[in-house]
Amino acid sequence: MFHDIVEWAIANGSREFHSGSLNYDPKWHLRQSLDPIDLYVRHVSPPINAVFRRLLPLLEPTRTDPILPNFENYRELWG
Repeated sequence: MFHDIVEWAIANGSREFHSGSLNYDPKWHLRQSLDPIDLYVRHVSPPINAVFRRLLPLLEPTRTDPILPNFENYRELWG
């Protein structure tokens, strides 16, 4: 499917390709760069927000991904 998308994009004059956040290994092999994506979570209860403030950074899924540090612009995003 990726091949078909790229083939269509080239045939239609596209110059950039942006993909979703999953499956970093193929993106690294295709020499893509990372785009900053911010996700904000807020509960209606202030006490629960206080817990979220400490807990959510530990649950962030890309924190332990071994492929991400291989991207050229990884340090720019986590500076």
